[in-house]
Amino acid sequence: MNMKALSLVLMVFTTQFVLADTMDSLLQKGNEYYIAKDYYKAARYYETILKAGKESADLYDNLGNVYYKLNDISRSILYYEKAIQLNPDFQDAIFNLSIVNTRTTDKIEQMPDIFFIAWFKSVRNWMSPDSWAIFALAIFLILLTVVLLILLVPSLLIRRIAFASSFLFLLLFIFTFVFAYSAYKAAVSDDQAIVMSPSVIVKSSPDETATDLFMIHEGTKVKINEAFGDWIEIQLADGKSGWITALNVEVI
Repeated sequence: MNMKALSLVLMVFTTQFVLADTMDSLLQKGNEYYIAKDYYKAARYYETILKAGKESADLYDNLGNVYYKLNDISRSILYYEKAIQLNPDFQDAIFNLSIVNTRTTDKIEQMPDIFFIAWFKSVRNWMSPDSWAIFALAIFLILLTVVLLILLVPSLLIRRIAFASSFLFLLLFIFTFVFAYSAYKAAVSDDQAIVMSPSVIVKSSPDETATDLFMIHEGTKVKINEAFGDWIEIQLADGKSGWITALNVEVI
């Protein structure tokens, strides 16, 4: 029984090692083709890694670069957005996205957030979801240590100091936990999308015969408010909203 368990562990470990080696090889091949300016082949290797279930901000940034070189603006924006979603402080992807956005047709003014929401998002984007989670866990462990000091240490002075500091660490834990959860929800959110079709007429309701409201073009970022059959209600950064078919967008 023990030998079977050991064999299973070794098999799993070996499989993971081979898979990691394969992914590294694919990434290296993709990079080589990118340097050689064979962007179609580079994209194929990068996409193969994604299909294997391996994603990273760097990989998405590479794909954004590839599709920018291929003049596929909407797909380039999609992958830069995915990179930033995984790592909100990824400066290369942020800069690249700002460059490619200058080539979009729709120039939409962002509605400003109220002060508190803008501040909250700014702080949340200081770190990735994983970093916030690690920070929250570290604060929790410190808080747990402080509680143990209160319960177990006989010194009255140390217990008083620990009791007073416990409130600070409790607040810090709540603070970091909220930001970790918010960063995670933002990273896995499926309510943001990029328009992939060259142009789309936005309707007043989920019906082909509905009134035409306005037109949007490839590369435009939209928020998905709700879905109805094959239709989705989208909202632009300036607050305009309407209905289009879901086939016209890809979720970030």
